[in-house]
Amino acid sequence: MKLNDIIKMMSIIHGKKIPCDIPKILEEEYKSKSKNTTIKYGDMDIIHFLRMVNNNSLYDELVKANYRILKLEKTLDKIQHDIIMEVN
Repeated sequence: MKLNDIIKMMSIIHGKKIPCDIPKILEEEYKSKSKNTTIKYGDMDIIHFLRMVNNNSLYDELVKANYRILKLEKTLDKIQHDIIMEVN
């Protein structure tokens, strides 16, 4: 089931208007690696959307972890340099 359909059904079930930012989000595009094309979020099946979100979350966490490692390496280099300078 596509996200567009799910959002429409939720609006009917809950009897509430769709928030104004949601249609804009559903129109945004995602670059599909497997299909080598772009697809609008609203046209994505819920399963594929959840997988995409999960994969992007893992990627973001890896990038953050890499950044923290690089920062710690720089701090360690500075400490080692300070120790060498203190010994000499």
